[in-house]
Amino acid sequence: VQPTSAALVANSVYLARIRPVDWITISTLHVYVVTTAAENLDVAILDVATGARLAGPAAPAAVAGSGTMQGFTLVTPITLSPFVDYDFAVGSNGVPVVCRVSGIAAANDLTSRAQRKANYYSSGIPNPATGAAADAALIWIAGT
Repeated sequence: VQPTSAALVANSVYLARIRPVDWITISTLHVYVVTTAAENLDVAILDVATGARLAGPAAPAAVAGSGTMQGFTLVTPITLSPFVDYDFAVGSNGVPVVCRVSGIAAANDLTSRAQRKANYYSSGIPNPATGAAADAALIWIAGT
């Protein structure tokens, strides 16, 4: 497993599963964009069981630019419960290069934490977002 950067697959949604160990309120999600072209990004926090969108920005946004920690303000801040799984999702209609962790293999138990669904993003992350499969890359997405 190694930190790296790579282009997203166009029209795909990537999921990164998290499990907070304490109550945490999130008002903004961030993605680090390494390089970009004319494309949009969307982010969301999803219910693991149903894929329902629990929180997200009002709409996808144009990628801010290369070398940018792009923040997406959530319509309503969300408080995540401790020891409950959530999926942080990021999707794009293009191929921006973002930070990620790659080389994930089943042996290190991260494949259940990194998922991708191809041909799923049109004008934003669907609600609900379901049917993703394990992927070898975990996109870096942070909440504050």
